[in-house]
Amino acid sequence: MKLGDYLTWKFLTPEAFAEELNVDAVSVRRYVSGKRRPRWGLMALIAEKTEGHVTANDFAPEAKKKPKRPKARVPRKEATAAAA
Repeated sequence: MKLGDYLTWKFLTPEAFAEELNVDAVSVRRYVSGKRRPRWGLMALIAEKTEGHVTANDFAPEAKKKPKRPKARVPRKEATAAAA
């Protein structure tokens, strides 16, 4: 579960959760938005405070999918050209 989803689920503000973690509310907002990732020790504390609902894996960046390239079209031989 993402941190933002957890805060919404538990009706917590970033400010209230920041107090529990003993960090600045701006930092929590940056963790929620994905602009920043917490250090390992803080990730462990977040997992503890959220009772395992938010883990270090939840802070991993999303894998970007490569767009599929269209297949090259090979022209078909005309039925009349094949009969000749």
